[in-house]
Amino acid sequence: MKKAITKILIANRGEIAVRISKTCRKMGIQVVCVYSDADRNGLHVSFADEAYYIGNSPSAESYLLGDKIIEVAKSCGADAIHPGYGFLAENSEFSKMCESAGIVFIGPTPDSILKMGLKNQAKEIAIKSDVPTIPGYNGEDQSISTFKSRASELGLPVLLKASAGGGGKGMVIVSDMKDFEASYDRAKRESQKSFGNDHLMLERYFPSCKHIEVQVFGDGNGTVIHLFERECSLQRRHQKIIEEAPSPSIDQDVRSKICQAAVRLAESVNYKGAGTVEFIYDSSTKEFYFLEMNTRLQVEHPVTEEITGLDLVQMQIEVASGDGLSVEQVDVQMNGHSIECRVYTEDVAGGFLPGAGRVIHFSVDSGSDCRVDSAIRENDDVTIFYDPMVAKLITHGGSRHVAINKMLGSLRKTVFWGPKNNLKLLAELLKSDQYVDGSFNTNFVEQNIESLISKTSSKNEFLALAWTIYHFNKLDGNIPWGFQNNPGNSLCEEFNFDGDAVSIAYEVTRDRKLVFKNQTVELIEITSAGSDHGEVAFGLDGARHRFFVGEKATAGEFDYEIYVSNYCGESAQFHVLNKTPSPELKIKEGDYASPMPGKIVKVFVKPGQSVSEGERLVILEAMKMENEIRAYKEGIVSSVLVAPGEQVDSGKILIQMRGE
Repeated sequence: MKKAITKILIANRGEIAVRISKTCRKMGIQVVCVYSDADRNGLHVSFADEAYYIGNSPSAESYLLGDKIIEVAKSCGADAIHPGYGFLAENSEFSKMCESAGIVFIGPTPDSILKMGLKNQAKEIAIKSDVPTIPGYNGEDQSISTFKSRASELGLPVLLKASAGGGGKGMVIVSDMKDFEASYDRAKRESQKSFGNDHLMLERYFPSCKHIEVQVFGDGNGTVIHLFERECSLQRRHQKIIEEAPSPSIDQDVRSKICQAAVRLAESVNYKGAGTVEFIYDSSTKEFYFLEMNTRLQVEHPVTEEITGLDLVQMQIEVASGDGLSVEQVDVQMNGHSIECRVYTEDVAGGFLPGAGRVIHFSVDSGSDCRVDSAIRENDDVTIFYDPMVAKLITHGGSRHVAINKMLGSLRKTVFWGPKNNLKLLAELLKSDQYVDGSFNTNFVEQNIESLISKTSSKNEFLALAWTIYHFNKLDGNIPWGFQNNPGNSLCEEFNFDGDAVSIAYEVTRDRKLVFKNQTVELIEITSAGSDHGEVAFGLDGARHRFFVGEKATAGEFDYEIYVSNYCGESAQFHVLNKTPSPELKIKEGDYASPMPGKIVKVFVKPGQSVSEGERLVILEAMKMENEIRAYKEGIVSSVLVAPGEQVDSGKILIQMRGE
């Protein structure tokens, strides 16, 4: 039945809410958004025609409150609700609630969501639809003894995963039976917290496989089409970081088979709207196995849009309004290649721990041929309450090689000042031989992380020199006395680069030339983009260097917080420097501090207890993921300073130990 949609409430936040808003505007549809305390000043709020407050920052007290969201939709006269991805997007009860309220849910029917949302049930449907499935166990008996027995039958490694899950949450790999019980408990806890359901499945784990997914679209009346596949094998912590379409790993024969398998599965539940069928693929045997179906729009949907020329959000709205599919299978053509990189605020070298904090500056070169999907602006905060993805960069080219080069160019010219991020890792991944030749798999990042990190280490000395040159030229007539009265004498700037001390010793000649390591620095260009930031280009060692530089006075004329980006070099990772380091929490040997803000889930030790190296001390939950803090050496616990349920800041001492 057709229903005109003139006003849509977006039950989401951040990047995807902005993305949906843009299509609504293009279609002449009014946009209503909702927001929590943390998002009062969010970009998605300013994009909307109407905005309504729905609760506190934790998603359980705001974006997961289906009753409240429907109440807002009814009160403002919204015809439909678009859930985006995450939160309520795959919640069959919420879809039912929308139906009961007479509001169109822009997504599948409650029945389809229910059938495909539970992985164990979806697996049974796949088997009946003649879609290959992964060997494993998905029964009702959830006892640990049954899981251990089945794991022994399958052979290690195995994967414990939440039946109702997705996004890497509630997924734990077990490679040693001595870790099985702890892994089982962790998967249960994460599953319950993330999805309100602790039912687990067990599957054989393929350590060297590809992750291929197929975009499908159904009209709810029996017709389902596919929009080709996406390659999603570059992952960390079971979450994708680089996706592309089409996959470089499969040939046309496999493409046809895997896309048709996805269509058969969607047809079996009379699917309506956008959905994604995910598979693992063994490139050595060319065999694929059903993994799961996501009954929503995917984070990586832009690469499909780029190669097909279709607006997937517009298609969702058209199907939801009863207009049906705007294209037939024969109309869907593949044009070129597209790549998406997800920009996360995380500490790559610290195990990809998510980061939070103020974004001082974020920009992508306006001249680059790069689509940017983001909701982050200068002075916005990345909070601990939501996923730390801050942007998606998407490029398209006539070939994969062209798309890669465009992405590398965009990454090199991306400037991000704020929490630590993964920009340099993304660039190194794209340049790796394994990525270029397509031989990478889902474990590539984990297996090569040490070499990737070593390649992302910048020359801190050059970054410090860039700021020194920039600041020296900014002083102009207000040059410090040392510059004027003692030319030729060495001057020194002291920096702290994320804990590493760096000193820059230099001289200034009478004609105001800066000399570094007995070489005169050639100032090529210096421009100011604002009162507190700009660009500097200089020549040294026969090479030219260009940096994006900024500064913020914190406590006096010569006390600065400094930001320097390798702006046009091989990488784009930002570096934060403190010329005068602010007082930090002093952590003594034997102290175990929280690496990030979060909530204590479990404490495994007590005062007086002896622990061995590698033993678990605490589980910390941050941004919906559990992080284990383990002993780095043996010792005796002297103090336990936290308790389960306690919220802690980054740097908070959790456990204190002394030697045996």
